[in-house]
Amino acid sequence: TWYLGEAPVSSSKHLITGSGATLSVPAGSLPAGKAYTVMLQGLQDGSPPGTVEREFAIRASDLVAQIGGGAKLVSRGRSLPLDASPSRDPDFCGTPPCATDPGLSFRWTCELP
Repeated sequence: TWYLGEAPVSSSKHLITGSGATLSVPAGSLPAGKAYTVMLQGLQDGSPPGTVEREFAIRASDLVAQIGGGAKLVSRGRSLPLDASPSRDPDFCGTPPCATDPGLSFRWTCELP
């Protein structure tokens, strides 16, 4: 039997449990920045149970910032449309296309050389 929870797993609520030779953890089901422990208990008739635990952490991925439209040259006094909609959080959306992450916000700055 498999048990997965926040570390230490023996004193935490089990987030995922399973049986069989493998345990499948659904993508996005464990928030980043926390330590987790997975514990496996093996049982066989006539033998004492065997238990092994391993701790691991989920690390947040870097945001992917993109500005669409390529290089632009505009005259003074003209507006310059910039589009950052291709930007994404890989932990919210692995491979585009995907829905917009409601937690993703944008801040623009313009600097002169």
